[in-house]
Amino acid sequence: MAIEDDALFQHAETVLAETARLRAAHERFREQVERRLEQMRQVEAELDPLLSHPPAEMRAIWRLHTGEAS
Repeated sequence: MAIEDDALFQHAETVLAETARLRAAHERFREQVERRLEQMRQVEAELDPLLSHPPAEMRAIWRLHTGEAS
C-alpha cells in the first residue's frame, strides 16, 4: 500500500490545503480592513478641520447629551 493511498495521509493533505486557503483568505481580509482604515483616516483628516469643536470635545459633548458616564 502506497502512502498516497493512506486515508490519514489524504486527510492531512486536505487539511493542509484548507489551511492554506484560509490563510490566503485571512490575508485578503486583513488587507481589505487596512485599506478601509486608511480611507477612514483620510476622511477624518478632511472632516476634522470642519468641526466647530475638536473631536475630543465633541465626544465629551455627546456624552453629556446622551447622559453617558465618562
